[in-house]
Amino acid sequence: MRSKLVSSPRSDLVSIGISPWVKPILFGLAIGLQTFAGAANAQSQHVNNGTDPTQMVSKFISTYEHLDLKGGLGNDTLKFEYTLSLPNNVALGVKLPVTRLTGSGAGEHFDIGDASLTVAKVFGLSKQGGNVLVGEMIFDTAKRPELGAGHTSIKATYVRAIFLPTGNILAPSIVHQISIAGRKSRPDVNKSTFDLYFVPKLNDSNNLVTFDPSLVSDWEADKQYGALAITFGRIIGKVHGGNAIVSVKPTVFFGGDRPGDWGLEVGWKLIGF
Repeated sequence: MRSKLVSSPRSDLVSIGISPWVKPILFGLAIGLQTFAGAANAQSQHVNNGTDPTQMVSKFISTYEHLDLKGGLGNDTLKFEYTLSLPNNVALGVKLPVTRLTGSGAGEHFDIGDASLTVAKVFGLSKQGGNVLVGEMIFDTAKRPELGAGHTSIKATYVRAIFLPTGNILAPSIVHQISIAGRKSRPDVNKSTFDLYFVPKLNDSNNLVTFDPSLVSDWEADKQYGALAITFGRIIGKVHGGNAIVSVKPTVFFGGDRPGDWGLEVGWKLIGF
């Protein structure tokens, strides 16, 4: 995702500092841009690089993310995700975070966070676009209070993917998460997110870049904030019949209710095996 309880750092991440985030964000951008060196003008046939939300394919994802939070805190999370593609454009998934909170003066070792199960369904797919519904059950499995929300919650997501004539993808989504059971000592989860996901078409489809601005409304805490994440990635080869992808994702957060400053994630993915 302490010596005192705070809301889960995985749920509340946002701000735009001036100097604190400049160096890490530029560092992340530099790493991402290097994945395109020597290949930006190359032509290749279309390949599955994992950016189309309407493609229900089997995948394994491992990521490591650092978040710089307020109050001198930091959050480091190693997350594993597995998705199994099923017939009729359906997919089942599981997510397991291993996380820690630093700077609190309490135990700062890694431990299990809140695991979840997902089911996704694509419908109305055409040359113009498609729709995606995702349901997720997030369990209160965190081994320490600061590593999770303290509640079991459900999350519903609707994505409208639009395939633009230029080959770009625009996929706005709306997400709502609400707690259904948990500890009375922890605040309930009641949160909505509007996400505007954009994927530009590149000359070399072995490369990928995505832009992901979002706005979050935490109805329980009466807070609103925003974020912008940019992902750079590159298909590096075939593994077990799937495409192996490396990626880097810098994130900046903004808004008066921000609980953090910046984030940087590196990842390895296996798509379509």
